[in-house]
Amino acid sequence: MEKVVVGALAIVLGVGFTCCNTSSNKSNEQHKKSGKQEQFEELKKEMQDVGDAIGDLIVNEKDNSNDLKEDIRKITNEK
Repeated sequence: MEKVVVGALAIVLGVGFTCCNTSSNKSNEQHKKSGKQEQFEELKKEMQDVGDAIGDLIVNEKDNSNDLKEDIRKITNEK
């Protein structure tokens, strides 16, 4: 009878440890996914910032180009 109780207790403890370990692994996986999601969001924001900066550069170059064209017109009209 004692062997049956010890065997049952061993099975219960084994299942309990296995369940706890599985839960811990799932928690670790969720934490990793959460960290990757945060990294993805940071990268996404950085890419938006880069896109905005490129847009600003294009606008500035266009304005400079218009200024250059105006300067060329002034120079050619003076001659």
